[in-house]
Amino acid sequence: MARKADRRSSRKRRQARPHEYSDAERATAFARAVADGDLPDPAVLTSEQLKEREELQKARKRYDDYLNAPQRVIIVSAPAKPASAAQTELSEDLKKKLLGEDDPTLTRIHREIRRFAVRKFGDWRSVSTTTIMNAAREDEEFRRSARGFPGLSTFERALDRRRRRQA
Repeated sequence: MARKADRRSSRKRRQARPHEYSDAERATAFARAVADGDLPDPAVLTSEQLKEREELQKARKRYDDYLNAPQRVIIVSAPAKPASAAQTELSEDLKKKLLGEDDPTLTRIHREIRRFAVRKFGDWRSVSTTTIMNAAREDEEFRRSARGFPGLSTFERALDRRRRRQA
């Protein structure tokens, strides 16, 4: 309970954000300061002081321009390319391994997912699961053979990217 009270009291001590002054308010404040003698009259400044003042104003303007510049963010993503007829054919051993024909623990849906991945991408081991899922979602033949669209975890288990549940 004491911690909450401490936290609340520290919030009250925070400084308020400074007020943003308009150009007219700044000009008025500057004129008052010159009239009161707190600041030297700009007409009385030496050439060195004027140069220094201009340099400071230029630096301040560059900094303000930098802070107010629009942020440019470019995101580039290239989807994985499906296997084409021009690609080299997979060896029979690799094809059996990718299809999981030697694994008796695969369910029907896992075999369908693997069959689709080999048909669409060839060696699918370097293709992300979501890319395979998105391609399967658009493939009419897969949706027909899968009888309902499986979830992400089913795809991950079928592609050996997550441990399968033991029956």
